[in-house]
Amino acid sequence: GGGGGGGGNQEFPGKINAEEIAGCWTCCQIPGGVALFAKEARGPDMLIHKGCVLLFCVIPLPFEEPRVRKGQTNGFVKADGSELDNVDQYGSPGCVCNGISCGMKLC
Repeated sequence: GGGGGGGGNQEFPGKINAEEIAGCWTCCQIPGGVALFAKEARGPDMLIHKGCVLLFCVIPLPFEEPRVRKGQTNGFVKADGSELDNVDQYGSPGCVCNGISCGMKLC
């Protein structure tokens, strides 16, 4: 099955480790808003997102969201197993897309 996380530190061709992704990020989704946040690595297969989203580019909402690798992919899903279709898909350590949302690493 195509279940949630549990990448289990397995290597695969093209794997992007969470340590490579960690840093300061921004993302936007129109009309949803924009976000500024940090991605902290917890090993090669887990990230913690911490920051603030400006909902509709106006309402500030702080958030913290753990994410884990989805199988042997460069996709990360919510660690609690909810929303398995909500996948942050990394094309590189500094670029991510999730549906109509796109993000980039700032530092």
